[in-house]
Amino acid sequence: TIAQGLRKRIMGNLKDDGLCWLEGDFYSSLPGVYAHQWTTAKLLVSLSNDYKRTKNERLRSQCRKIFEALRARADWVDGRAYYAGGNSGWNNNGWVITDATPYSPAMLLEGIATYYEVFEDPEALDFAIAFAKGEIAGDQWENWIMRDPSKLSKEQKEQLKYTNSDFSIWPTAPQTINLAVRSDGSFDHHSHMRGHNGWGMAHVGYLSKDTAVIGWSKRLLDYFLANGTDFGWIPESLTSPRRSETCAVADVIDMAKYI
Repeated sequence: TIAQGLRKRIMGNLKDDGLCWLEGDFYSSLPGVYAHQWTTAKLLVSLSNDYKRTKNERLRSQCRKIFEALRARADWVDGRAYYAGGNSGWNNNGWVITDATPYSPAMLLEGIATYYEVFEDPEALDFAIAFAKGEIAGDQWENWIMRDPSKLSKEQKEQLKYTNSDFSIWPTAPQTINLAVRSDGSFDHHSHMRGHNGWGMAHVGYLSKDTAVIGWSKRLLDYFLANGTDFGWIPESLTSPRRSETCAVADVIDMAKYI
């Protein structure tokens, strides 16, 4: 069937290291094959829910391996976790420099939260809370790999040629163009990039009952609702709200459910 064929193709991306590896794009024409955190986390959601439905014990170890692979990529500061490469991917030489690097937060939290909810692995909740606290503290934006471009490897500097951005602003971009969520829940630019991460944050708040994570998520949700339409659509960009996007609407629905 079509569903079986699609599932076979998706599972073909999952490698022995517990990560999904695909030909690179990341909003640019970058050649090569890279580990994709977003794809990997989405598959973790899917396989966790498969276990919930089928109770196939083989899935338990498979999901644990994916969780461990996503956790192993994290950087740490003061007990908080973050991805220095943001929503970008990586290969065996480290983070890839792409247009996803500066503009988007990491997108693994919904996968980690779902894995915990299904398997009740306490390490997953601990990691999810640590990553959520890293988002609140702005650790990705303060410690990202483009902070000092002179430290980039030869391979990473070559990758710069495939981006669509003016990378001259990248060392200071999180501060100069307000890429991070502000203390009042507001943000600039792409709604789905914020909302998808916010969905995971709200889920972690629901599971952990951590007041800081809940408060951050509630402020972000309120900002979305205040800037959405009266008939339920959410602008694709809150900087230039000219059109709506289904992904952003779904993100806000999921955030609201957990809040």
